[in-house]
Amino acid sequence: MDNSILTYCSISIAVLSLFFTLFGNFWCFYVTSTLTASVGATGEALGSADVYFGIWSRQHYMYSVQSTTDGTYIYAIPGCVGWGFGGYPIPYDTKWNSAKAFTILATIIGGIAMILCCGTIGDGSGKKLWPFITGSFFVACFFQCLTFLFLRSNFCSIPPTSIDSQLSLSASGCALGAGAAMGIVAACLWGVNGMLAAYITKSPPSEESLPEAPTSASADVKA
Repeated sequence: MDNSILTYCSISIAVLSLFFTLFGNFWCFYVTSTLTASVGATGEALGSADVYFGIWSRQHYMYSVQSTTDGTYIYAIPGCVGWGFGGYPIPYDTKWNSAKAFTILATIIGGIAMILCCGTIGDGSGKKLWPFITGSFFVACFFQCLTFLFLRSNFCSIPPTSIDSQLSLSASGCALGAGAAMGIVAACLWGVNGMLAAYITKSPPSEESLPEAPTSASADVKA
């Protein structure tokens, strides 16, 4: 197959990989947990709800109260806020901080590899970039896999609890959410693109990138 076609395929996969990496790593719908509210003094359960959390942010609800002739209604508007917003009783541990670092590294290295991949279009000398691009795709895949250290962090290993004199909140651990699923897809795509880039690296250059042989007429003039 022509290397130019494979190059466009690699660029397309890299764009998809970066998309899933960004949304998967930085979205607050990374994992889901069931929060249970209970009375602090008696422990009587008041109710439970499924909420979402991310490596960098968490789901947060803003409430709007509207009074009508039929009564008073409370509307919950979901959104994403940083973990520092409003405080949260879970300290960052080494695995959580490592997962945050790997989200950044996977995004930066994958993005650089995608840009370099675009730079090989129509450039015969771009063949020299493919070994570096191949390694970058595999490194992005590796770092993306390491972002799942978050699932072994304080947040998922120790059920978060916030207790005051009146209310107790506890969580049931972590289950994979849409963000984690997108992270899995991103890791697979980076790996597949690394294998495709390795194939392009070892394949012979296409005829368009080969230098033109001198014609007989030009050879006679030089003679």
